[in-house]
Amino acid sequence: MPKMPLIPNEALQAVESNAATCVARQVFNQRTKRLKAKKPFPKMDFKHPDAILHASCNYVWRILCFDLCDVGPHNCLPCTAEWDIRQAFAARPLAEREAWTDTLDEAVKQIESTIPAAEHYGALRWGRAFDLLNK
Repeated sequence: MPKMPLIPNEALQAVESNAATCVARQVFNQRTKRLKAKKPFPKMDFKHPDAILHASCNYVWRILCFDLCDVGPHNCLPCTAEWDIRQAFAARPLAEREAWTDTLDEAVKQIESTIPAAEHYGALRWGRAFDLLNK
């Protein structure tokens, strides 16, 4: 199994939103302090009372995998990251979903800010692929 990125202890402390902290806790292996190797909730039940929480965990996990992992399959473009969120928020106003996604994106930024830029393997790989970084 591929080695997933180690997430420093201060990563969760960096997340300012309480709701986003609950989401962030679900994407890490509590024992190893690494990002989980698989999506936290692979089989979504959108009728479950916690569907938004589960969809949010999947979203945050996908974005962190894309940015931080040095594992080929996890470095695919995260265009599917929002699919679970869209379905979980289907009965709610678009503005509410967008505001929540913004909160999750901010949490991702706060987590990633605790990890050295040289360890953002996925972001670096795509930066080089698009010739945005010096090679």
